[in-house]
Amino acid sequence: MGLTFLDCSLAALGIFLIKRLLSPKPSVPLPPGPRPLPIVGNIHNVPLERSWVMFADWKTKYGDILSFHVLGTRLVIVNSAEMAVDILDKKSAIYSDRPSFTMAGELIGWKNTSIFLRYGETFREHRRNFHRLIGSRALMQKFDPVVEQFTRRFLQDVLKNPHHDKLRPYIRKMAGSIILKISYGYNVQDENDPLVKLADRAVAQFSELVVFGTYLV
Repeated sequence: MGLTFLDCSLAALGIFLIKRLLSPKPSVPLPPGPRPLPIVGNIHNVPLERSWVMFADWKTKYGDILSFHVLGTRLVIVNSAEMAVDILDKKSAIYSDRPSFTMAGELIGWKNTSIFLRYGETFREHRRNFHRLIGSRALMQKFDPVVEQFTRRFLQDVLKNPHHDKLRPYIRKMAGSIILKISYGYNVQDENDPLVKLADRAVAQFSELVVFGTYLV
C-alpha cells in the first residue's frame, strides 16, 4: 500500500516537531524579521531570484540587521556596510565561520574551496596566503598594469560596438580576463573564451546550490 499525502504530511509534521524540540534555543533574542509560518518558516517571503531586493526592502521595516527562518534554518541578514565591517571585519574572530551547505558542499564538492571552509587551520592558511598576495593596497599595486591593460581593451570593445546588449558580455570578459591573468597567467581571447564560459557556468550553478530551501538536504 502506497503512502498517501496525509501520511507524508504527518511524517513531515513529526520530523518538524522532533527537530523543534531537540534544537537548542538561542541564548539571546534574534534580530527582528517577518513572522514565520509553521514548518516552512519564511520560505514564502523569499523569492528564489533577486532575493537581495527583498532584503533591501526589509531594511526599512526591520533595520540594518534582521533574521528569518527557512525550513528550520535561521538566517541573519546584515543590511548596511558599516555593520558588515563591524561584525565581519572588526569581530571576525567571532563571526568568521560559515554554515554547512550539504548539497553544494558535501554532494557537489565545493566544501574544500576557500568560500566554504569552516573556521580552522586550513581556513587560516588560505587566508594567510591571500593576505600575502593581495592583503594590502601596496601589494595590489603590482597588478595595476594588468587591470589597465584589460580596462583599455574593454573600452575599445565598447567603442567598436556600443550597443547596450553587448555591454554585459564585455564586462564579464574584462572581469574574467583580470581574474584569470592574475590567478593563472592566462590570457582571455574573446567573450566566448572557454574558461570564461566555464567560470560563468560555475557561478550560475553555485548560486542555485546555496539558495536555502531549494533542496531537501
